[in-house]
Amino acid sequence: MTVWGNGLAIQPTVSNGGQFGAPRGQGRTHAGADFIGYSELRAIEPGRVTFAGVLTPAAGVSVAIDLPSKIDGHIVTIVRMHIKEGSLRVSKGSHVVAGQLIGLMGDSGNAQGKCDHVEVRFFRNGALQKTVDPVSWIARRIGGRPAVLSSDQRVAKAFVNGRTAPTRQAPIRGSLARGITGTFNGFTRGERVEGNDIWFRGAFTGLWFWSGAFTSTSTQGLAQV
Repeated sequence: MTVWGNGLAIQPTVSNGGQFGAPRGQGRTHAGADFIGYSELRAIEPGRVTFAGVLTPAAGVSVAIDLPSKIDGHIVTIVRMHIKEGSLRVSKGSHVVAGQLIGLMGDSGNAQGKCDHVEVRFFRNGALQKTVDPVSWIARRIGGRPAVLSSDQRVAKAFVNGRTAPTRQAPIRGSLARGITGTFNGFTRGERVEGNDIWFRGAFTGLWFWSGAFTSTSTQGLAQV
């Protein structure tokens, strides 16, 4: 069984700028998603608590839960950060079920406001292999689709470049002129497109694009990765 971090089957809101892949300083990108709009943090999947406490000064009070079974040979760990100090309801070694209360939403660490920072990490042989978009991953596990914008047309109003990685320091591989249209995979967050200041990956080129807005002829719109 899988639920969202609020314990429900309905996707909660992701904060503006708290999307997976959103740019951070020094060419970094956001490794998780910051959910808002609820107070009780519920276990997203059943599993075993492998960490409960202050993870790092930036992460603040955190909980890590390993899923009971590997996925494609990987141990999958769901990490929750910025939990309210003194609110933890689980401890290292305990087993949880989906929907179980693990703590309260807070702003410990370097959070700019109360949020449920969720990361989905894949490990092999004790080494972190990748993190994936929690919104898309949880939605697939629940059996639904991430929330989408009602409109499928998005107008490009800024010059954007196709790059080999989601950083402005990455090499450019071709460029798009002002007002160009293109097809991308599903824009799945429900944020405003114009001025969102995040990276997108082209479905066909595999290149990364950053800027204000795009027009998409795809019924799925733009994919934020």
